[in-house]
Amino acid sequence: MKLLKMTKTALVVMALSTLTVTAQANTAAHVGKHEFSQAHQGMPTAKMHKNMMHKRFKRMAHALGLSKEQRSQVKDIFKNAREQKVAFKPTMAAFHQAMKELLTASSFDEQAILTLKTSYKPTFDQLAMIKAKSRYDMYALLTQEQKDKWNTMHEQRMEHAPMGE
Repeated sequence: MKLLKMTKTALVVMALSTLTVTAQANTAAHVGKHEFSQAHQGMPTAKMHKNMMHKRFKRMAHALGLSKEQRSQVKDIFKNAREQKVAFKPTMAAFHQAMKELLTASSFDEQAILTLKTSYKPTFDQLAMIKAKSRYDMYALLTQEQKDKWNTMHEQRMEHAPMGE
């Protein structure tokens, strides 16, 4: 009986050791592969984000059966939106820096966060308008069949989305 307990314990220890070594190796391989900077440890790089967005566009275009002309028009719409959003980059960087300072302060100041968010509301509204306009323009390019497919895909995504999204 004592031998059986030792064997079970040894198996558990070996399994945990294997999992730990595997996790460490995967983490090391991931960090080395993407060479994240110290400040952005674990965050996607701009190139990774661009690749991810390209893949999402391709999947969407394929699922909707977009023609080459529609694909080109949609790309132009989103390129225009990106160009408009560039003007807001410094403002949003300042907002994120101020929010970071509030969130890492020694005490939580709810009023300061509300004040900060209120002061940036016009910027948030303008960015939301750019996003809404580009989505509207894209939807307007679709045929009725593509719109039906889009609506079905959107409903399915919302059914499976976590709360708050």
